[in-house]
Amino acid sequence: MPLTLALGAACGAVARYGAGLWLDRHPLPWGTLLVNTIGCFLFGFIAAHAMSEGASQTTLFLAAFCGTFTTVSSFALQSLILRRKNGTGRAAFYISLHLILCLPALYAGHSLAASYLSPGGTTTSHVAPANENAQTSSNPLPSEASAISATCGHIASPSLSPHAR
Repeated sequence: MPLTLALGAACGAVARYGAGLWLDRHPLPWGTLLVNTIGCFLFGFIAAHAMSEGASQTTLFLAAFCGTFTTVSSFALQSLILRRKNGTGRAAFYISLHLILCLPALYAGHSLAASYLSPGGTTTSHVAPANENAQTSSNPLPSEASAISATCGHIASPSLSPHAR
């Protein structure tokens, strides 16, 4: 498993670097926006798959790829630089684009995976639906999904279960 995570992370870092070289020469850092949007879509898909089917080596590779491909730290720094160089308006526009594109992309990826994974658009999940009266363990995810969650910022949480819509 550690080698799978390392390979996925290495591939994500190289892909991120390439996207930056290709797109970040413009007034707005489009490369970061593009990789964060694509990464959110991919990670939504991966999270739904891991919750429904359990994680495989491929799933862990892709989760590690997304963890290094998407770059919140770059996004935050670029937002600060835009604010300092071009004012609050341009920085607010850039931040807004991330929220407008990345959050729906994550949801779309998750929804696509949920509908793809089982006939009729419903999935069976390893994660039980939330119940206020039920006692839950401190880690309701399968061990592989927990590894994915730890790898990519705790995105694969029970609240993203297809049953929580």
